[in-house]
Amino acid sequence: ASDVYKRQVLNWSFLQAGMCDEISIVLAAAADGSPDTPPVFRAAEGISESKALGFTLKEAKAMDGGAVWLRYGVNR
Repeated sequence: ASDVYKRQVLNWSFLQAGMCDEISIVLAAAADGSPDTPPVFRAAEGISESKALGFTLKEAKAMDGGAVWLRYGVNR
């Protein structure tokens, strides 16, 4: 498995295990439309379940270049 795939699974596994209180994501003002663009989270069969988790927006901050920094609390 690729390093990107491993990071996605690790991110999701931490969330599923309740080890994350907050998610911080910077959304760039760009899109490429590529089907190869990796997701931030990915469940892996036999390792983690794909049960949905909700987030609550804590802060949204405009950044230079049109990016937005989003901070979410993890709903339990």
